[in-house]
Amino acid sequence: MHIGHVALRVTDLDRTATFVTQALGLRETRRTENEIFLSSNGKHHELQLIASDVAGLDHVGLEVEGSAELDAVRARVEASEAAILVGGGDEPGIGPAIRFVGPGGIAYEVYDGMERRLLTIDEPLSSGIRKLGHLTFGSSEAEAIVAFWVDVLGFRISDVADGLTWTRCDQDHHGLAVAAAPEGVEGTLLHHHAWAVADWSELKTYCDNLAREDIELSWGPLRHGPGFNLATYILDPDGVMIEVYTELLQITDERSYVPIDWSEQPRVITLWGPPAGPEVLQAGIPVLAPRQVSVS
Repeated sequence: MHIGHVALRVTDLDRTATFVTQALGLRETRRTENEIFLSSNGKHHELQLIASDVAGLDHVGLEVEGSAELDAVRARVEASEAAILVGGGDEPGIGPAIRFVGPGGIAYEVYDGMERRLLTIDEPLSSGIRKLGHLTFGSSEAEAIVAFWVDVLGFRISDVADGLTWTRCDQDHHGLAVAAAPEGVEGTLLHHHAWAVADWSELKTYCDNLAREDIELSWGPLRHGPGFNLATYILDPDGVMIEVYTELLQITDERSYVPIDWSEQPRVITLWGPPAGPEVLQAGIPVLAPRQVSVS
């Protein structure tokens, strides 16, 4: 399984599409009256923007590599008694799919394959954003969310800290992460979606491009503890953070890897400092109720 795409409901479709195009260099792949699809690579889409009166997370897209794996996910979802939604597979660009809702109200779309452009020399040798890498949540149901990721989706725990868990589905140190909800918040928020660049020099180029576009960093550059990635953060028009990162730890030997407990490390989130300010800590958009009608 791999992180596939993230679907966001946004209050101004063109404004958000323009922002992510300028900030991340994403290309538009499809547009309808109410939706815009964008990608950083040959995939049909990694970001789906949906026009809405309220900003929030619509769903998380996860890609599997064959029908047998999709069937296995379906069986585990059905056994978990998660709410299965109608409409799996009707999203443009994806193969057979199942949609369902897990703890914290997070909707998932797991699908077998996505349309891709034929690989040419241009893509591997181009600079800029390479892929959507991970999503991080804050939730009052963090423990149940992690259990669902592990038991139903098949993720593995990479690292933990007080109230935080990082999980992976492939070699990337984390694809989904969750922290306790901010004080006073009930429910689940999407704090940030994160995009990878090739190396430190590409991260510098990305920051220089933000300066040209008059977009300020909200936090960073910094080095995280879990995953050891170099990272920067900006705030999008609807209040969700966008991370751009590089050098994320790759876990290539599952048998020997032991998760790190960072609970006693005071600088777990940033090894360099300074800590995140209120703008970063309080960022996020709510996980919204599914647009589809539940059938189970």
